[in-house]
Parts: sequence; C-alpha cells; structure tokens
Amino acid sequence: MGRITEWERPVPRYPVIDPNPTPGKVWSSLDLSEYGRIVLLTSIGCIIGLTSATRTTRTSSVFMGGLSGFWGSTTWAYMSTRNKLRGMKDNGLGRIPIEIAHQQMSK
Repeated sequence: MGRITEWERPVPRYPVIDPNPTPGKVWSSLDLSEYGRIVLLTSIGCIIGLTSATRTTRTSSVFMGGLSGFWGSTTWAYMSTRNKLRGMKDNGLGRIPIEIAHQQMSK
C-alpha cells in the first residue's frame, strides 16, 4: 500500500527527445500544425464572439472570443509539443517496445 504522496510516472511509448524540456525548447519545437491550430481556433473564437453579440457589445465580444480561442489553442499546442518531446505522443521517431520503455524509466 502506497503513501498518498507517491504516484506512478507514466511510461513513454515513443523515443524520448528531452525528458524535462524547458519552455523555450517547447516553444521552439512547435511545428506548422500547431501554428495552424492556434490560428484556426483563434478565428473560430472571433467568429463566435461576432455572431453571439449584440450591436453595442460586438467589439468586446470579438476581442474576448478571440482571446479565449488564442489562450486555449496555445495551451493545447504547448502541451501537445511538450508530450512529443517527453515521448508520450507520436513524435515521428517510431514506437518502442514497452520493456525498453520501462528500462529507460528505471535509469
């Protein structure tokens, strides 16, 4: 029986590029699909803000919708890229067997 403070670290199923990437490395590793996701979701937020507003609140609704879309999409892109660097998501380097992944985690 474990203590409350103990938790099991997830095992990376893909090759680990950097086990603990810095924010600068994560931001420099964003690829074109993540930039596209940021632009698309920011645009969708602006459109929702435009269509859901009245005439007097249209500008602030577009701003808040765009800001919400930008915030959410950059958070999503950051986490996705960080998980690729940590080996938790497909990073284009192939999948490794689970036994090797457990050996890497025990080092």
